[in-house]
Amino acid sequence: MITAFSDSVTNIEGGSFSGRFSIYGGEFTISAGTFPQGIDIWDSEVYDLESLLADGCAFFDSDGNVVSLNGLTQYDEALAAKAHSHSGGTQTCKGYKCELCEQWYGEANDNHTGGEATCTEKAVCENCGAEYGEFDAENHDIIIDEAVAPTCTETGLTEGSHCSRCDDMTVAQEGIPAKGHEDTNGADNYKLQQITDYNIINMDIGALNLKESTDSITNTTTYSSDKFTGVAEIYMNNIKGNRFDITINHAQVNSGNFKIVLVHNDEIVHEFKLNELMQSYTLENPNGTVALRIAGESADFMFDYYLY
Repeated sequence: MITAFSDSVTNIEGGSFSGRFSIYGGEFTISAGTFPQGIDIWDSEVYDLESLLADGCAFFDSDGNVVSLNGLTQYDEALAAKAHSHSGGTQTCKGYKCELCEQWYGEANDNHTGGEATCTEKAVCENCGAEYGEFDAENHDIIIDEAVAPTCTETGLTEGSHCSRCDDMTVAQEGIPAKGHEDTNGADNYKLQQITDYNIINMDIGALNLKESTDSITNTTTYSSDKFTGVAEIYMNNIKGNRFDITINHAQVNSGNFKIVLVHNDEIVHEFKLNELMQSYTLENPNGTVALRIAGESADFMFDYYLY
């Protein structure tokens, strides 16, 4: 914005005039020139610099060089303003950019420029601010998906990556098998080495490689695995009554470590023997939760059971 303060400034309806103005504490001189009809400059009024420029006013220093007041940092030297006709520049989406005053003029076209297209947004023209062109399907904002190490019961993941904008999986993560618990106490010793009764009661370890099959004729479900690791709940129910009866038909263990237990209200009340046939157990006054659970460390086993 510029403010007039000279008494010599008069109302102009076309023609030429001169006067002194202040701009941000400095001074410049409006010298003789022909301005478009309708520009009215009054003493002590504030005028929009962009409007003056758009109406055909260019600013020059004492050497006759065009000065852009937008970028001016020193205001203590005299500047001259002269009327001119816009000229020069290359036609763009905002018209032509005058080589004297750097204002846009003339007809526009579809010649957008600048900006950067991404996988979800088109480029934005640096002249008019409009979107143009096509999306760039290869311009992603890559986020690294860190690798996850496997545990004894949980699978892991390899390192991957995806785009934060379009969620494209630029590098998909691949699963890494769980390591499982190794049998460290010999082939003929099936006692658990790492999984505890606390783990069995609280079910705080997952289970791997458990297979289940049902015989539709006998209505018997068989559970088996060649390398079972973890804790699994085979049966659970809230029981009300005088007794609960369960029979393990066959609990065969070939290798690894393995355990079959009956849990009543968060307490292990019975452990079934391994590699024996027809083991029955009766729980008296079983009011509450009754569960049959197994635990294994790389166990090769097979067993089935029934309730009566």
